[in-house]
Amino acid sequence: MQFSLIATFAVALFGQAALANPIAPETTSVGSLFPVSTLELSNAVHTNTTVPSTHGFPNALLARQEFPASLLLCPNSNCASCSVFNLASFVHNQCLSVGFQFFSAAISQPSNQGLPFAVDVFNFGCTNGVQLPAVNTCFNVNGVVFQDFALTP
Repeated sequence: MQFSLIATFAVALFGQAALANPIAPETTSVGSLFPVSTLELSNAVHTNTTVPSTHGFPNALLARQEFPASLLLCPNSNCASCSVFNLASFVHNQCLSVGFQFFSAAISQPSNQGLPFAVDVFNFGCTNGVQLPAVNTCFNVNGVVFQDFALTP
């Protein structure tokens, strides 16, 4: 009887965990406070680092941000109402699909130190992409429809 009760509990617990979505982001508009730039596939340059922003980070928001950095992927231009992805929770060299199209992107990093790896955004399947070259800057991504990203060392 006791084994049956424990087995039933375990099935219920793990059955619910299997239904969870591994990428379930929160949303924010903090990226709308960043300076805006445009990225084009035609002039993409790729390095293995992401540099600090020359614009800094709004001091009033420092206490609300998590370290090291968050990727903001936004269904509209100019980084308004973006989905937030904690970059520390993703492996490198893997194409990650977010399940929606985005037209602007940013890396929010309160320390403004830059990253020791590159963050690239891609169209479906990670075939054509462009690097987000700086933190704390909103990038409107033009040229193709973007819906994937990858971290590359």
